[in-house]
Amino acid sequence: MRILVPLDGTPLSELALTPAAELASHTPDRSEIVLLNVFTTSELVSAEVGAVIRDRREYLEWIRQTLRMPDDMVDIAVKFGVPAQVIAATARRQKADLIIMASHVLSEIESTIWGSVAEAIAGNTGIPTLVLRSDDLVFSSSPRQEHLTILVAMDHSPQARAALQSAQQLARALDGKLVLLQALDHIRMEPAACAVAEETAKMFLGEMARAYGGSTIPTECLVVWGDPLDEIATQAQSTHADIIALGTHDIPFSSSVPAHVFHTMNQPVLIAGTPTDALAFPVSDMLQAQP
Repeated sequence: MRILVPLDGTPLSELALTPAAELASHTPDRSEIVLLNVFTTSELVSAEVGAVIRDRREYLEWIRQTLRMPDDMVDIAVKFGVPAQVIAATARRQKADLIIMASHVLSEIESTIWGSVAEAIAGNTGIPTLVLRSDDLVFSSSPRQEHLTILVAMDHSPQARAALQSAQQLARALDGKLVLLQALDHIRMEPAACAVAEETAKMFLGEMARAYGGSTIPTECLVVWGDPLDEIATQAQSTHADIIALGTHDIPFSSSVPAHVFHTMNQPVLIAGTPTDALAFPVSDMLQAQP
């Protein structure tokens, strides 16, 4: 597993280090963490490029030492450009399996005005992205509760399965449990079809539980009726979910259920989105710092 961790030098961004190190250390297959720092034109006003690169590399080297992991498990990269675009491009080129980053909880109005790097990455790269919150209590508390609970909102999309696969990896590495949720909206169904839909959903979740939970990860299945967004919020509260995982196949991401969850829930959110060209940019616009 290859985990990309974007860092900007702030304590907020460094919240991603703990789960990244735990996940890399407890994943059965060999794992690697890529620490990425992106600097922009505004930082070159009072300093030349070489000085900025040296400063950022020193910072990432210091972070690498604090992780106390073998050097061959932690790579570093310093790049220039628009943060969201560079992070997306780096994740794709590095063939990252997971991106972990932190973000303040922004309202939908604030996000519309100011934008969110985390939201752009989660909704457009197609790579599962775990977004932590500034008031994180899941990974900052020690010791952690016995079982970390991950609520996975399911449908039949490839994105939902990608979110489930990442949730499975988190649960296995962090001694967690999975709660698979499928919300059925009866408003869109004829009464006679409701019983069939519920039974089909139970069978589907059962298959997913056997495939991804197996005998090693505690797994619970919930089929409920109601609006998906409302039910995710309700079940997150009732199951005491520590992390909410879900996929999105809606474009633009801002109109999707995961986007609403991203803006309204306080838990860390694991999102597997649809790859788009929204963050694409010319290769020549990205400067790769040399060792």
